[in-house]
Amino acid sequence: MTTWIVTIGNSDVKFKPKNHWQHLYSKSDYEWECSSPCVSQPQKDPKDKLFGVPARSMGIVYSNQQEYYEELSFPLLECFIQYFEQNNLKIKRIFCILTDQSEIITGIGRKLDDSPFWQDTCTLLPILEDYFKKCFPDAEINPLCLSPKVGEKGLDHWNDTLGLTERLLGSVELEKNQIVYISHQAGTPAMSSAVQFISLSKFGKDAHFLALNRSDIEQPVEKIVSSSYLRRVQIQEAKRLILEGLPGAALNLLQALDKELGEKRDYPKLEELVDYFNLNQTGSESGLALEIEPATQRIVDTLALIQLFFERQNYLQGISLLAAAQETFMKVAILKKVSEITTTFPGKNGPVKVSDLVRWSDRGLFLIPDEELDVHFPQVTDHFKNQVLQKLNYGLPGYKRDDRNKRDDFKKMNNNNELLRWLGRLEQKFKPWDMLLWSCNRPFEESNPDLRNQLMHNLRGVDENEVKKYLLGYKRSNSPESVIDVFNSVKEKFEAELKRFKLVGEEKEISLYKRLRDAANSLT
Repeated sequence: MTTWIVTIGNSDVKFKPKNHWQHLYSKSDYEWECSSPCVSQPQKDPKDKLFGVPARSMGIVYSNQQEYYEELSFPLLECFIQYFEQNNLKIKRIFCILTDQSEIITGIGRKLDDSPFWQDTCTLLPILEDYFKKCFPDAEINPLCLSPKVGEKGLDHWNDTLGLTERLLGSVELEKNQIVYISHQAGTPAMSSAVQFISLSKFGKDAHFLALNRSDIEQPVEKIVSSSYLRRVQIQEAKRLILEGLPGAALNLLQALDKELGEKRDYPKLEELVDYFNLNQTGSESGLALEIEPATQRIVDTLALIQLFFERQNYLQGISLLAAAQETFMKVAILKKVSEITTTFPGKNGPVKVSDLVRWSDRGLFLIPDEELDVHFPQVTDHFKNQVLQKLNYGLPGYKRDDRNKRDDFKKMNNNNELLRWLGRLEQKFKPWDMLLWSCNRPFEESNPDLRNQLMHNLRGVDENEVKKYLLGYKRSNSPESVIDVFNSVKEKFEAELKRFKLVGEEKEISLYKRLRDAANSLT
């Protein structure tokens, strides 16, 4: 059973040159609320030589005069019906969308020459039913009327018209794998757009749109399958999601559409952006992940992402990433300074640089394991390890050992406070920012206010003031600045230290917003 949904516009019913309009108009018992010539005087269309009047007055005059229906013409509808006939399509259900704004347009509003009241099509229903029955004798005719209520806006208002249309088309159900043809060009732009959008969302790939060049109806009707419209609509939504900083959601949206349509498409720039948001750059899945250059790039990228998250008030993601970025920075900065140390130790197979004895692993920053030290040196003792630490400018561990904890003698070197202390020894000009100082050096009794710990260990909530306190290292509690202003101050100091340790150059980094725009513009 084939279904046709068709919107009816102000000029879709006309009358031929030989007509009885003036006679029927003068004998109409309707109390005309408007004396404007636009209602009573037909206008000739030079293109088709037919005459037209506003739809409401057309229906008032002709609807009860069935013997005169032969002088009426339906130029646009005839084109669609001809398409059905040429393609042997048997229409069994017609949903005819009409309009009636009489509840919201009253009094003086009906007396204006261009009042939407007179362009309403509801009075054309008897005429249209007769016409459709002649064309499709077995078809079921279902009128649907867009009728705004008092307090609602007219049919030129996009949002309200969308809601009305959604409720109206909610009653239309299709059988499985049934195609629905939709002619939605007539009516106001808001009405046409609403019918298109709701049809796409409700019927998906089963919707086929019939398009006609209204300025040249001699051109053939064009069928546009829903996939073309769906893709355009979904691409616009995907672009919006990307620019909002949600590239993963955009990619999922497009991949779901491809699956539904049975298509296979690639989105290289969008996939690259998703990797960027996940800090999944080159080397992330290999041994390069914990090396200076790729790790530094992740820090730079993370700072840009944090700024975006804070601007969107996504504080949880921003706080978590900032804590990780700080800890990663300390390890990377230490490795960079250590790599500049030229001291060597005599090894079994020749001199070994002291910088080669430090390793960054998934567990953190440590001396290389004893079994590897044994390969290079004749005898590995705690005293030898302490010598290594001194040459690395780390200093002595400075805590008591016993036989039970020999394996963990150097575990403490990966604590944040030890990393910060070590970094200060390696670079005396280092200027840690307040948040980094507090998070590394806070005494245990002050750990409760730590927002990051509360989030990670207790799943606590967060508000703007708490975020500002955290970013300020709890030094000032009532900053008048916004979260993003406070973060930008932290970011400025963070980036200054990246440059101090020669981890990044002075060149301008690619803007995150440019990445977002490029990825959005790549979608077609």
